Amino acid sequence: EFVSVASHQLRTPLTAIRWNLEDLQSEEMGALSQEQKESVAQVVVSTGRMIRLVNDLLDVSRLESGRLSIRPVPTDIAAILTDVAEEHNVLAREKKCTVHMHLPAQTLPPISIDPMLIRQVVVNILSNAIKYSCSADHQPAVDVTLSQDGELYYRVEIRDNGMGIGKKDEDRIFQRFFRADNAVKQQTEGSGLGLYIAKLIIEESGGMISFSSTEGSGSVFWFLLPIAGSKERLGGKTLTSHESKNTI
Repeated sequence: EFVSVASHQLRTPLTAIRWNLEDLQSEEMGALSQEQKESVAQVVVSTGRMIRLVNDLLDVSRLESGRLSIRPVPTDIAAILTDVAEEHNVLAREKKCTVHMHLPAQTLPPISIDPMLIRQVVVNILSNAIKYSCSADHQPAVDVTLSQDGELYYRVEIRDNGMGIGKKDEDRIFQRFFRADNAVKQQTEGSGLGLYIAKLIIEESGGMISFSSTEGSGSVFWFLLPIAGSKERLGGKTLTSHESKNTI
């Protein structure tokens, strides 16, 4: 309750800060010097980090309390994977990483899931894979694979060839606020909530999620979604990232 209330109270000032930063960057209130532009850009980055943390905290609160709505509709999972991969083109280029898509030769029939929730899971896992696949020794690459796993599930697998996860950290990867030591050293920014949120969403959707990894050789995260579909749950709230554009 405290996290939920505190996060909601942070949203109003953060919204005001974001709007004013946008006005400054657009120079509608006057031209900025190069030094001022650089200072504003730094504030934009810091504010973005705070906004993401507040959103993650609110999502965790809603998921843990069972207050998150689940609205299943017939969904093409391949389309979600393709869209999310395209959205991450800029990040992939920045990290010099190549993302490869592996989709079934024959299109899999749609299944009834909440596309917004599953999209967030893919975003969380794929962004991690791209960020942590950076290495001076090889060409960073991420493989995204969709397949049918038996008669009951569809399987999504996201494999990278990055730093991997140490044995001592494997049992804690899906715990909230946890980040592996090698991940913290390479990517200092992060709340340790992305995989925790992904796990909660997949389990609420009737599926399962796990991973395998070898330190120094990369990781593969995968999740299964029931072909029978997810159970509907209405009356709650949606993910913060998909709420009205007038809020954070």
